[in-house]
Amino acid sequence: MKFIRLAVTAALLATALPLSALTGPAAAATGEEVIAERRANFKRIGEISDAIKTIVGAGAATAELGPLTRELDERVKRISGFFPAGSETGGGTKARTEIWSDRDGFNKATANIAIETGKLITAAGGSDFAAFGDQYKATGAACGACHRNYRNR
Repeated sequence: MKFIRLAVTAALLATALPLSALTGPAAAATGEEVIAERRANFKRIGEISDAIKTIVGAGAATAELGPLTRELDERVKRISGFFPAGSETGGGTKARTEIWSDRDGFNKATANIAIETGKLITAAGGSDFAAFGDQYKATGAACGACHRNYRNR
């Protein structure tokens, strides 16, 4: 039964992960297209975070933690590539201009999130679920730090 649930989860995750999420936006994409791709990436990041939050709230690890944390990490590592020049406005973007005017700071903030998601993967593979919950909070804090500086509400 666990194998079936894991296989179904893996299949669902595979279909939810478009190629552009793994490679970043197409080089020839318009600003509007890039914004749509990055919004879809962030929407999926939110869905993954919500799923992990539900698992943490239930108080017990499940087989889904590994695939969820790995997909989260893959998506986070591509965030910076979703903000090329020409994608500053339009498409309902909530991106602040500081992403482009403070590119080094933005790249550092997204790298910090990736460090935390890497730790989250490690914690998901461990036997200490409380440590996983703590790392989930640390990952959320890194996301929040980036939002405070680089996202309009």
